[in-house]
Amino acid sequence: MRNSHQMLFYADDAALLDGLTRFIADALDEGNPAIVWASESHRRALIQRLRTRGVDVDAAIQQGTYIASDVAEIADPARLLATLRGLNEAASKRGTKHPRVAACGERAGRLWAEGKTDAAIMLEQLFNELAKEHEMDILCVYPLPDAEHDMSAFNIVCAEHCSFFFRWSP
Repeated sequence: MRNSHQMLFYADDAALLDGLTRFIADALDEGNPAIVWASESHRRALIQRLRTRGVDVDAAIQQGTYIASDVAEIADPARLLATLRGLNEAASKRGTKHPRVAACGERAGRLWAEGKTDAAIMLEQLFNELAKEHEMDILCVYPLPDAEHDMSAFNIVCAEHCSFFFRWSP
């Protein structure tokens, strides 16, 4: 079972939305389910960007293979697991024999930006554990670090991921 746990550092909202849109669109285009945890404004913007990109996001919502939830809803591990199982079931009903759940969001990045590094790391570790049991691709988005961020904490957060990227708006 291969799993991907990526980290995207973004400079602004446009870069954040570009990264999330690409990740979600790729998953849905491949027939895989996707879930995003984001702010309300980012969820609305993602829907529009996905439609603009030609993704039939309305059908995915109706089929239960695309879920957009509030960034705060990721805190309950039991609820998270139930959501992931539901996405797998919905994708299987659509005919995807071995769906990979694409999970992405800004919760850990927000915790880290607020100085709650331990909470961000715990969330990243939860996703690593879930990825051991389920076929998943995970994208965590973080604001670019600044001089005030503890670089040892930055290194610990990065170590929870298999790769990371930096994105600026054009």
